[in-house]
Amino acid sequence: PGCGNWRAYDPAHPPGDVAVTTTDQGKEVPYIIRVEHGTQDRGPYLIAVLYDPAQDWRPWAPQAGWNGKILNVGGANCGMFHGETPAPDVMAYGYALARGFLVWSTALSHNQQNCNLVVQAESLMMAKERIVENYGPVRYSIGNGNSGGSIKSQQAANAYPGIFDGIMPSSSFPDTWSTMQETYDCYLLRDYWLNPARW
Repeated sequence: PGCGNWRAYDPAHPPGDVAVTTTDQGKEVPYIIRVEHGTQDRGPYLIAVLYDPAQDWRPWAPQAGWNGKILNVGGANCGMFHGETPAPDVMAYGYALARGFLVWSTALSHNQQNCNLVVQAESLMMAKERIVENYGPVRYSIGNGNSGGSIKSQQAANAYPGIFDGIMPSSSFPDTWSTMQETYDCYLLRDYWLNPARW
Protein backbone atom coordinates (compact mmCIF):
# COMPACT_ATOMS: atom_id res chain seq x y z
CA PRO A 1 0.00 0.00 0.00
CA GLY A 2 1.08 3.53 -0.70
CA CYS A 3 -0.51 6.94 -1.06
CA GLY A 4 -3.65 5.79 -2.84
CA ASN A 5 -7.02 7.47 -2.91
CA TRP A 6 -8.08 7.76 0.71
CA ARG A 7 -11.73 7.27 1.59
CA ALA A 8 -13.57 8.18 4.77
CA TYR A 9 -14.17 5.24 7.10
CA ASP A 10 -17.50 5.03 8.91
CA PRO A 11 -17.20 2.58 11.87
CA ALA A 12 -21.00 2.26 11.96
CA HIS A 13 -21.01 1.11 8.33
CA PRO A 14 -17.52 -0.30 7.59
CA PRO A 15 -16.76 -1.01 3.94
CA GLY A 16 -16.12 -4.59 2.90
CA ASP A 17 -13.01 -3.87 0.85
CA VAL A 18 -10.54 -2.48 3.42
CA ALA A 19 -6.95 -3.21 2.39
CA VAL A 20 -4.56 -5.05 4.68
CA THR A 21 -0.97 -3.92 5.22
CA THR A 22 2.04 -5.57 6.81
CA THR A 23 4.10 -3.37 9.12
CA ASP A 24 7.87 -3.51 9.35
CA GLN A 25 7.31 -5.64 12.45
CA GLY A 26 5.50 -8.27 10.35
CA LYS A 27 2.05 -7.45 11.78
CA GLU A 28 -0.87 -7.74 9.33
CA VAL A 29 -3.46 -5.08 10.14
CA PRO A 30 -6.30 -3.26 8.36
CA TYR A 31 -4.97 -0.32 6.34
CA ILE A 32 -7.11 2.21 8.17
CA ILE A 33 -5.55 5.52 9.20
CA ARG A 34 -6.71 7.54 12.16
CA VAL A 35 -5.89 11.26 11.88
CA GLU A 36 -5.93 13.42 14.97
CA HIS A 37 -6.39 17.16 14.32
CA GLY A 38 -5.78 19.55 17.16
CA THR A 39 -4.35 22.86 18.29
CA GLN A 40 -1.51 23.05 20.76
CA ASP A 41 0.95 25.81 21.58
CA ARG A 42 -1.30 28.20 19.54
CA GLY A 43 -0.84 26.20 16.34
CA PRO A 44 -2.49 23.19 14.66
CA TYR A 45 -0.94 19.74 14.64
CA LEU A 46 -1.73 16.48 12.83
CA ILE A 47 -1.04 12.92 13.98
CA ALA A 48 -1.76 9.94 11.69
CA VAL A 49 -1.33 6.26 12.51
CA LEU A 50 -2.67 2.84 11.55
CA TYR A 51 -5.77 2.24 13.64
CA ASP A 52 -8.29 -0.58 13.99
CA PRO A 53 -11.61 0.86 15.24
CA ALA A 54 -12.55 -2.59 16.54
CA GLN A 55 -9.60 -2.60 18.96
CA ASP A 56 -8.83 -0.60 22.09
CA TRP A 57 -5.75 1.67 22.30
CA ARG A 58 -4.09 2.75 25.52
CA PRO A 59 -0.64 4.38 25.86
CA TRP A 60 0.50 1.39 27.92
CA ALA A 61 -1.00 -1.03 25.36
CA PRO A 62 -0.80 0.45 21.82
CA GLN A 63 -2.38 -1.36 18.89
CA ALA A 64 -0.26 -3.79 16.88
CA GLY A 65 -0.29 -1.52 13.82
CA TRP A 66 2.04 1.02 15.43
CA ASN A 67 5.70 0.06 15.39
CA GLY A 68 6.62 2.66 18.01
CA LYS A 69 8.44 4.84 15.47
CA ILE A 70 7.42 8.39 14.63
CA LEU A 71 8.15 10.38 11.47
CA ASN A 72 7.90 14.16 11.66
CA VAL A 73 7.28 15.90 8.34
CA GLY A 74 7.91 19.52 7.48
CA GLY A 75 7.27 21.96 4.70
CA ALA A 76 9.53 23.93 2.39
CA ASN A 77 10.30 27.63 2.18
CA CYS A 78 10.69 30.24 4.92
CA GLY A 79 8.18 32.72 6.24
CA MET A 80 6.77 34.45 9.29
CA PHE A 81 3.02 34.36 9.74
CA HIS A 82 1.18 35.82 12.70
CA GLY A 83 -1.96 33.75 12.76
CA GLU A 84 -3.08 30.16 12.59
CA THR A 85 -1.87 28.25 9.54
CA PRO A 86 -2.31 24.58 8.58
CA ALA A 87 0.09 21.84 9.63
CA PRO A 88 1.87 20.00 6.77
CA ASP A 89 -0.05 17.09 5.21
CA VAL A 90 0.56 13.76 6.93
CA MET A 91 -1.53 11.64 4.54
CA ALA A 92 1.02 12.10 1.75
CA TYR A 93 3.24 9.62 3.63
CA GLY A 94 1.23 6.47 2.99
CA TYR A 95 4.42 4.44 2.52
CA ALA A 96 5.47 5.20 6.12
CA LEU A 97 1.97 4.77 7.53
CA ALA A 98 1.63 1.39 5.82
CA ARG A 99 4.86 0.21 7.49
CA GLY A 100 3.55 1.16 10.93
CA PHE A 101 5.03 4.62 11.47
CA LEU A 102 3.08 7.33 13.24
CA VAL A 103 3.38 10.45 11.03
CA TRP A 104 3.05 13.86 12.67
CA SER A 105 3.43 17.55 11.87
CA THR A 106 2.89 20.92 13.47
CA ALA A 107 2.11 24.25 11.85
CA LEU A 108 4.63 26.10 14.02
CA SER A 109 7.48 23.82 12.90
CA HIS A 110 6.57 24.34 9.24
CA ASN A 111 9.40 26.58 8.02
CA GLN A 112 7.15 28.36 5.51
CA GLN A 113 4.88 29.48 8.34
CA ASN A 114 7.51 30.07 10.99
CA CYS A 115 11.31 30.31 10.62
CA ASN A 116 11.92 30.74 14.36
CA LEU A 117 13.92 27.74 15.61
CA VAL A 118 12.98 28.23 19.27
CA VAL A 119 9.25 28.31 18.47
CA GLN A 120 9.67 25.32 16.13
CA ALA A 121 11.42 23.29 18.81
CA GLU A 122 8.81 24.17 21.44
CA SER A 123 6.05 23.05 19.07
CA LEU A 124 7.87 19.80 18.26
CA MET A 125 8.51 19.02 21.94
CA MET A 126 4.90 19.63 22.91
CA ALA A 127 3.54 17.47 20.07
CA LYS A 128 6.02 14.69 20.84
CA GLU A 129 4.93 14.80 24.49
CA ARG A 130 1.30 14.43 23.38
CA ILE A 131 2.24 11.39 21.30
CA VAL A 132 3.99 9.72 24.24
CA GLU A 133 1.14 10.48 26.65
CA ASN A 134 -1.68 9.43 24.31
CA TYR A 135 -0.18 6.78 22.02
CA GLY A 136 2.68 5.21 23.97
CA PRO A 137 6.46 5.04 24.27
CA VAL A 138 8.46 6.10 21.21
CA ARG A 139 11.22 3.77 19.98
CA TYR A 140 12.75 6.52 17.88
CA SER A 141 11.82 9.78 16.18
CA ILE A 142 12.86 10.80 12.67
CA GLY A 143 12.82 14.34 11.29
CA ASN A 144 12.09 14.54 7.57
CA GLY A 145 11.88 17.48 5.25
CA ASN A 146 12.77 19.09 1.97
CA SER A 147 14.38 22.54 1.70
CA GLY A 148 12.90 24.50 4.62
CA GLY A 149 11.80 21.18 6.13
CA SER A 150 15.41 20.02 6.08
CA ILE A 151 16.49 23.22 7.83
CA LYS A 152 13.87 22.61 10.53
CA SER A 153 15.13 19.04 11.01
CA GLN A 154 18.81 19.94 11.06
CA GLN A 155 18.49 22.96 13.35
CA ALA A 156 16.18 21.21 15.82
CA ALA A 157 18.44 18.14 15.94
CA ASN A 158 21.49 20.34 16.48
CA ALA A 159 20.12 22.83 19.01
CA TYR A 160 17.69 20.54 20.84
CA PRO A 161 19.14 17.01 21.10
CA GLY A 162 16.47 14.45 21.84
CA ILE A 163 13.68 15.82 19.68
CA PHE A 164 14.89 13.59 16.85
CA ASP A 165 16.98 10.44 16.99
CA GLY A 166 17.78 10.79 13.30
CA ILE A 167 16.99 13.08 10.38
CA MET A 168 16.46 12.65 6.63
CA PRO A 169 17.02 16.11 5.13
CA SER A 170 16.85 16.67 1.38
CA SER A 171 17.38 19.66 -0.96
CA SER A 172 19.20 21.25 1.91
CA PHE A 173 21.27 24.36 2.34
CA PRO A 174 23.28 25.78 5.28
CA ASP A 175 20.61 27.93 6.89
CA THR A 176 17.77 30.24 5.96
CA TRP A 177 19.29 33.66 6.48
CA SER A 178 22.66 33.40 4.72
CA THR A 179 20.98 31.82 1.71
CA MET A 180 18.25 34.46 1.66
CA GLN A 181 20.85 37.24 1.54
CA GLU A 182 22.33 35.74 -1.63
CA THR A 183 18.87 35.44 -3.15
CA TYR A 184 18.00 39.07 -2.46
CA ASP A 185 21.40 40.21 -3.79
CA CYS A 186 20.66 38.23 -6.94
CA TYR A 187 17.34 40.03 -7.42
CA LEU A 188 19.01 43.43 -7.05
CA LEU A 189 21.78 42.55 -9.53
CA ARG A 190 19.25 41.13 -11.98
CA ASP A 191 17.20 44.35 -11.82
CA TYR A 192 20.34 46.36 -12.47
CA TRP A 193 21.51 44.34 -15.48
CA LEU A 194 18.05 44.28 -17.05
CA ASN A 195 17.99 48.09 -17.08
CA PRO A 196 21.33 49.74 -16.05
CA ALA A 197 20.13 53.19 -17.18
CA ARG A 198 17.40 53.10 -14.54
CA TRP A 199 20.05 53.13 -11.85
